[in-house]
Amino acid sequence: MTHLLHAVDVPAAEFPRFVGILSRNGFELADVETAPSQAPHHRVVSVRTGADESGLSERELEVLAGMAEGKRNREIARALFLSEDTIKTHARKIFKKLVVSDRAAAVAEGYRRGILGGVR
Repeated sequence: MTHLLHAVDVPAAEFPRFVGILSRNGFELADVETAPSQAPHHRVVSVRTGADESGLSERELEVLAGMAEGKRNREIARALFLSEDTIKTHARKIFKKLVVSDRAAAVAEGYRRGILGGVR
């Protein structure tokens, strides 16, 4: 789901911080233009929510899919180019959002809700 915003010019030096703030608040960039070289800014044209109707972000869906494949945190981290601690954080968020307490229950709930392609 993409939400068009008025364009926001973000100084290049502040861009990583801006992206981090978006990410921590459940958004991700959808469209960014780089301003001409005389003005070292990035123009953020739109952002989209990083969550689908399940409430899980795209990254959390990727982590849940890894869990469903039987992968360990280390394997999921390696596949997604993330740290193992980051995967653990995503797992905790998944458990909370799906109201479960462990990986097996999260995968079962993912299939039950149709998030992982199961029957609703």
